[in-house]
Amino acid sequence: MKNNCSGKARSLNIGVQCCLPETAEENECDGSSWKKPQFFKVLFENFRESLKIPPAFLKHLRVGESGAAIVKDHAGRTWDVKLLRMGDRIVFEEGWKKFVEENGLDTNDFLVFRYDGELHFTVTIFDKSCVEKSPATPTADVIADEDHLQSVDVDMEEKCTRTKAWDAASSLMTTNPTFKKMVAESDSYRMRIPADAPNGSVPKKTCEVKLEDPDGRQWPVKILIWISSNKAHSLPRMERSLSSGWHNFFEANCLKKRDVCVFEFVARKKLFNVHIFRDGT
Repeated sequence: MKNNCSGKARSLNIGVQCCLPETAEENECDGSSWKKPQFFKVLFENFRESLKIPPAFLKHLRVGESGAAIVKDHAGRTWDVKLLRMGDRIVFEEGWKKFVEENGLDTNDFLVFRYDGELHFTVTIFDKSCVEKSPATPTADVIADEDHLQSVDVDMEEKCTRTKAWDAASSLMTTNPTFKKMVAESDSYRMRIPADAPNGSVPKKTCEVKLEDPDGRQWPVKILIWISSNKAHSLPRMERSLSSGWHNFFEANCLKKRDVCVFEFVARKKLFNVHIFRDGT
């Protein structure tokens, strides 16, 4: 493949070529004008705690042992992420995990970082289908209006799969509204709330809640609720998920794929009693 790049192409540790301008004047790559330097990363294993910046990109940074960076998405949300020098490399470290959780990042996602200067980065996120992810843009005063939104389809695994755990969960009787969710492989860091969760079983706006497990332990968790506009759908749709704090609950309760959780919402306490039914029970 011909590489029409006026800057030097450098091999990165992910096995791809990165085309970067050598100087401010040397700013054309394949005929397009580069206003700000960029790099990309494909997320493989061990990306959740920290992320290494490509060595060839470090010449654009003026940072010593560490520095406070800001990572912004195209919806305008920002995260404070610490840049840490580790030997001859620099990584996004403290604060990166929160960015990963709140964006639901997964293996093989593809991130493009634009450097805006002063340790400010703007990131665009693509999933493994090579399509840009619709950013989650929740705010405290965005209220979900179920009557005017097109909800996502009911989770097909939950709709079609019947297990003993699912049947046991379905027979649970409570005095408060509930929704149930079969645990999937992708649920460890961020759990999507099913589209068919009944009215009243989930808060109507982004907020902090608590999850109480069967042992009475409580875990602070953030519920994200946002309006997703996807060109594949004719109408906006509502997305809801358990985000920051969910992973701690997930790990502490040793949740596994095909376990079923029933979330009983106690509105006056902003708390969910979580009933867990293990796969095979």
